[in-house]
Amino acid sequence: MFITNPEYDFWPWSWKNQNKSCSSLNDYKKAWKTIDWLNDKTFDPRSNKLRNNTGEHKNRIVAKGIICQTHDVDISEKITLSDYQDYAVKKFDQQMEKIVNKNKVALGLSGGIDSMMCFSWLYKNKVDFETFTWQRDAWKSTLNGVTENNARKICKATGVKHTMVDYDTTKVDKHDLIKNYCIAQDYEFPQQHLMSQGDNWNSVWQEIFKDKIRLAPIGTDDLFLHRKSSWQRFIPEKLTFILDKVMKEPACLVLNYGYKVGGYSREYFKNYKWQDGYQMMGGWDDILFYFMLTGTMVSPATSREWYEMWHRIDEDSCNDQQLRDMIDVGWLKKQVTDWLGGDELVPLIRSAPCNEQFYVPNEENRKYILHECLKIAKLYQKSNRGKSYLWWMSAIEMIKTFDQVTPNIVESIHTVNWLLNHQKNLAK
Repeated sequence: MFITNPEYDFWPWSWKNQNKSCSSLNDYKKAWKTIDWLNDKTFDPRSNKLRNNTGEHKNRIVAKGIICQTHDVDISEKITLSDYQDYAVKKFDQQMEKIVNKNKVALGLSGGIDSMMCFSWLYKNKVDFETFTWQRDAWKSTLNGVTENNARKICKATGVKHTMVDYDTTKVDKHDLIKNYCIAQDYEFPQQHLMSQGDNWNSVWQEIFKDKIRLAPIGTDDLFLHRKSSWQRFIPEKLTFILDKVMKEPACLVLNYGYKVGGYSREYFKNYKWQDGYQMMGGWDDILFYFMLTGTMVSPATSREWYEMWHRIDEDSCNDQQLRDMIDVGWLKKQVTDWLGGDELVPLIRSAPCNEQFYVPNEENRKYILHECLKIAKLYQKSNRGKSYLWWMSAIEMIKTFDQVTPNIVESIHTVNWLLNHQKNLAK
């Protein structure tokens, strides 16, 4: 676990390799090199990389001899939901002040509540900042156009400088970025951030923003209680039991009363208990871990105290009205209204799925990805890993039929190729 300043760059997960904690980039690289990915049935190239996720064991076995540990929290001292919400706003204020006192920032403005909390705080405190929004990302859906346009309107209304980064016109082609990710030669160790924030993105970033650091509110979604892994804790047990049995959510829990644009899902997580050894919080994107270490990205979420306080919320202190308001992000919209000095822009705060889960490759990448899938399938076949072989062969059929590629396929190619790059004997 990397903690040089527990209130500035805290990461809640750490790897243990042969009972020794990884404490540097080199330690992680060494650990990855030891994975016998073809023969170790515990290891899955599709699984989470540098963090755990809701419902997984706090100590997750990544591969033989490697464990991903979640930072443990003593939850014996509770805090009410109402008191936590007051605390969260004050803590966010402290975190943002630390960030702007240390860095010149450019805020990634998606139009969702997390980036708008950052935006309105910077605006209220008269910080010299600018914003950027990226469009036509290889993984984004047409729904993202709604929030992208809203971000532009917000900046125009407030006079804040805004740059729309269009992946169809950037110096580095988006298909080349995906291929670079799959080849995995430019990565210290396998990561789960795909193309949008990949290493080659730095060349785009430096050209536009030069001396500024990226401010990305990664991880604040749970801390601000508007992710399912947060508010599912407060759903009454009887309703939780019913939802778990029928595996669906009532529409009111998903539509967020005008906050979300699309993104309906029947997936429902159980109310996992910390004391039973399960992780409750959703995992943060790997991009934050790597870029935080290299000093090119910051998030207000990276506070050990704030992380621990979230786990201490008394789940019995939430009434029905508070639950509805939490799902609606009403308390956060009120805070944005206060910081902006009015609610005119609040209707523009909308959330859309970060991606539509499918990448449509150009012809060159289509051939390349099919080739890589077949290469990996054959390696699994040689090792008598029948299920893994069939998974890769089914991926090939899906791409051939629909001309679409899932993140799981791209992430798995990236992971396997990184291992092949560093374990040359397996490639023969």
